[in-house]
Amino acid sequence: MSKTIATENAPAAIGPYVQGVDLGNMIITSGQIPVNPKTGEVPADVAAQARQSLDNVKAIVEAAGLKVGDIIKTTVF
Repeated sequence: MSKTIATENAPAAIGPYVQGVDLGNMIITSGQIPVNPKTGEVPADVAAQARQSLDNVKAIVEAAGLKVGDIIKTTVF
């Protein structure tokens, strides 16, 4: 059985999907955009955008009760 993962510490999904799904033995996060969930702003430079996107992934992983050290695979594009 799957469970939806939702947190206010990452941007809300802007389409017909959720921030993440807990499948019991693993979680899957949706693609993350570089939006700061508190301000709604996108950082100006690409390095800050990458950092914000990864911070959003971290927030979803932590909302599932895990930590970034538990991540075994990421795809970045």
